[in-house]
Amino acid sequence: MPLSNCLSVPLLTEDDAFVKKSLGLVCSVGQVCDVSGSALVTEGGAEVLCSVHGPRSSQKNQTMDSAQVDCEVRYAPLVEAPTFSTFGTTGVVSTTSMDTSSSSSTQMTTTSSSASGQPKSFIEKMICENLRVALLGMIRVESYPKMNISIHTTVMESSGNIGQDLAAAITCVSLALADASIEMLDLVTASTVGLPSEQGGQPIIHHSVPVGDQRASSYVTVCSRCNAPEIPQIWSEGRLNAQQLFRLLEEGCRRNTVKQTLVEAALREKVVKGI
Repeated sequence: MPLSNCLSVPLLTEDDAFVKKSLGLVCSVGQVCDVSGSALVTEGGAEVLCSVHGPRSSQKNQTMDSAQVDCEVRYAPLVEAPTFSTFGTTGVVSTTSMDTSSSSSTQMTTTSSSASGQPKSFIEKMICENLRVALLGMIRVESYPKMNISIHTTVMESSGNIGQDLAAAITCVSLALADASIEMLDLVTASTVGLPSEQGGQPIIHHSVPVGDQRASSYVTVCSRCNAPEIPQIWSEGRLNAQQLFRLLEEGCRRNTVKQTLVEAALREKVVKGI
């Protein structure tokens, strides 16, 4: 997707403008030298740096008709990785369309973990796999036969919540790919919203997930395309019924729509500086 596609600014309603102010999202591109593209995203206590190398010729990929995409996620050496809740986790690993006129199936994979958490390498691998699901479908790999694209992501600061770290990483990688001028179907953004225990019989949605917030019993991370009604990836943690899940998905998509203006503004700034 050419950067010129991001030059038009979507109009926000007054309510959306309030959500935009409360997001606390700070993003920029071109933060790393001697790479094809890079981005830095800070949100909700998480700070993520991503660099992209390529596309470049690969001796191991000479027989392939499309690019091979390598993805790596690491927490900085002194940064402690977050742990799962006692409720376990659920990841959606297939694309879901938000267009009700079309039918689409969604596959679920569920894993459980104790409150003591898992080794840092396990969390890094889990976030990496979710990044691949969210972004591989957006990259036009067929445009780069016999090529290799390497994505290196470092979590400089953790929010203390896996979903929030994942959301920041997805947005950051999408920006870095655009900065590297990798052809993509669309930009994607991701948001994490939490559902605390019921208060007065009515569930209340957190519009953001505070660092180390123990009141929220469930979280949902929603990744959605900026210019199409599709959700490439969903990550949830905790126990949710269908109605609660729908409400969190709806709020997450709304936040992603608002984030689009901030993400595209960072790309417009890069284009303007290059003129």
